[in-house]
Amino acid sequence: MRFLRLSDEQSEQLAETPEHLPNIIFVKCSSISDEPFVVVNEQILISPTEHHRNSDNLMRNSLGSALFAQGSREENLKVLDKWRQGLETAPEIELLKLEPDELTRLLFSLSVPPGIALPPVAGPYGHLPLMGTTGKTEVFYRCEVFAKSFRIDQTGSKIRGGTYAFPASDLAFVPTGLAAVGRYSLPLLFPAVYRWELQPVAGAAIRCGACVPAFGQSGGGVEVFFNALTTNRGPIANPVKLPVL
Repeated sequence: MRFLRLSDEQSEQLAETPEHLPNIIFVKCSSISDEPFVVVNEQILISPTEHHRNSDNLMRNSLGSALFAQGSREENLKVLDKWRQGLETAPEIELLKLEPDELTRLLFSLSVPPGIALPPVAGPYGHLPLMGTTGKTEVFYRCEVFAKSFRIDQTGSKIRGGTYAFPASDLAFVPTGLAAVGRYSLPLLFPAVYRWELQPVAGAAIRCGACVPAFGQSGGGVEVFFNALTTNRGPIANPVKLPVL
């Protein structure tokens, strides 16, 4: 098993819950396995172990071809939706509630080679330790694998609570979709080529910090986390499509 498709109802439900990491929510899928499953962009359910075992094959399939294509967003939406609709439907899922130490141990277990001892506590790997609020003119960005985002409400010009993004100061370090994968420790090897620009109103509560290593990626990017539903200062434009490489 590699990919399963979440229903729109499941996707909308997950979009109302905080992300555990950028583009990632951990869930249980007891009818398949006791191991934690990863949901990517509220749309695709994957088994982490299966994903890493078959990553070479995954990069050759139609999703990879669609992400490399140089078509319009509308054309890419059609290709990606066709790929998604061809997947087996995911069964019932349940959100995994993780304390900080539990999240750290889970990330280590998915990132380090077998046989390496896991740390007993989170220690210096605690995530997003600083708190603050957005300024009057601050701009943030968010990269996703898919052209449709469930965490960004374009109709209402809002950013859902529990959503990760990165500040404009990090923009120069994310010129491509694959750069986003490494810098923000994304679990899916497909490039996060769709970049949204966000301009939240002043005073929105955020947490911030440096992205920790996970899923075999180096991390190191600066990231923020919107604590609650946040209004954008104006309409939210369609995402820019970054080059893959």
